Amino acid sequence: MAFTKIEVGGNFNLTDSQLHAECDEIDKRISDIFKDWKYYTLTSSGREALSLLLENWQPEHKVVLLPEYLCHTEIEPFKKNGYKIVYYRINIDLTPVVASVDSVVSANPGACLYVQSYFGKDTLQYLRESFRKFRREHGVSIIEDRTQIWLSDTPIDSADFYVTSLRKWLEIPDGGLLSSQMHDVSSFEKHPEVKKISDLFSCASLLKEKFYNTGEENLKDTFRQLFYQMNDIFAESDIPHDISLLSKKILAMSDFADISSRRKANYSVLMEGLKDIPCAMPVFTDLYNAEVPLYYPIYVKNRSDFQRYMCENRVYCPIIWPRPADVDKWLCHSSHDIYDNILCVPCDQRYQEEDMNSIIKKVYEQKNYLF
Repeated sequence: MAFTKIEVGGNFNLTDSQLHAECDEIDKRISDIFKDWKYYTLTSSGREALSLLLENWQPEHKVVLLPEYLCHTEIEPFKKNGYKIVYYRINIDLTPVVASVDSVVSANPGACLYVQSYFGKDTLQYLRESFRKFRREHGVSIIEDRTQIWLSDTPIDSADFYVTSLRKWLEIPDGGLLSSQMHDVSSFEKHPEVKKISDLFSCASLLKEKFYNTGEENLKDTFRQLFYQMNDIFAESDIPHDISLLSKKILAMSDFADISSRRKANYSVLMEGLKDIPCAMPVFTDLYNAEVPLYYPIYVKNRSDFQRYMCENRVYCPIIWPRPADVDKWLCHSSHDIYDNILCVPCDQRYQEEDMNSIIKKVYEQKNYLF
């Protein structure tokens, strides 16, 4: 059983036909994609969307309440803008510990509560019921990061602001979204797009596509270095820039119904095929129709060995996320377990059912890392 591509995972890439495709009425198509938002603006990344918000919105109290499980790029804009950071606990199933959220909200009136769901699942489902109370009784403002549930059908009217990284989902060089149903964010000023990001992504894409077509291993180091250079640009800049024209074109041409359908189908194959394996435990045991997965997350006790084994078999399973240094001293037991054991299996729209079955086969062939 072989993969339909040489390998599974890694950076998205564009094909030559996508790069040179013509697309009419891009702005109109973009407006249709984001029509459910009263106000929105597109940026180069999710972090830049958050930075754009914090530069233009000045709460009375600069205190932010963050989940213990998050990416370091979500912490940095708050630190740069002088916020005091308080953390609340996350359960092993990635739902927030409601009692912990209640406690930090009560102790920090007027704070900003930052929340997020994970991997396509609506892990905030029960906490959202408290948002109105938090506002009324404690004067809390709420920012929801929708990056991992961008294509899932979840409520978009309970938080004050929403930030989203779009480039995690498809083959665009950059893309972030700042949106709201309550506050006009559309007029916030941004810097022009960083053209170098699109140029690096285009060049890396063509090399990766050539690698897929020819199997020339020497191409891998070259296109990976280009992707690394692109990521370095994102890492070094938190100044808000506009999304690139190339990303807008690819967004405008994307078939989101097909993307969602493929992801759900692939996830379902993995969920069924990996539910009883001895070496890993699924984070979630179901997928509702309204949910579109980002990855298929699992807990693996001997994660580094397992990840290395999968890599040797051309399946690249990322760790989302490495533990941020700032969070470490605050972590409860369950959050330690999340950071230490979680691993993400690709299930995105680039792949077919046979790819997922090949992944399952590789996992079952690996006998040495019992959970």
